[in-house]
Amino acid sequence: MAKHFSVAIAVPVLFAATTGIANASTTAPYVGYGYSTKYNAVLCVQHNLNYAFQNTPLANQNPPAQLAEDGIWGNKTWGAVEWFQSKMNIQVDGVVGPNTGDWLAGYGDRGSLGSPYRPCYPYIPTSW
Repeated sequence: MAKHFSVAIAVPVLFAATTGIANASTTAPYVGYGYSTKYNAVLCVQHNLNYAFQNTPLANQNPPAQLAEDGIWGNKTWGAVEWFQSKMNIQVDGVVGPNTGDWLAGYGDRGSLGSPYRPCYPYIPTSW
């Protein structure tokens, strides 16, 4: 069963991505093949990618189809991470580490990230 999160107040993407308003955990493990593929971590990656693909300028760049928010790391989630990384001009490896996590925190659902009290905070690795 997929979890859904409430949407927080929208902030211009560039501002969110460059000011560090939304963040997640600096101690969260990497997420992806060869790393953590635990349900909550994958669900948070899926949810925040879906949010970014529908609610930011990325929606106008032919993003991948909406992911099932099922907490299962598979080829569609991996491919969506790679697509996101390519659009952010960062290393394309299909793994959510601190660099990808920083961008995902900037483009993702701020209702799920941004403070230790938000549901995805402990699962998305960031550098800040």
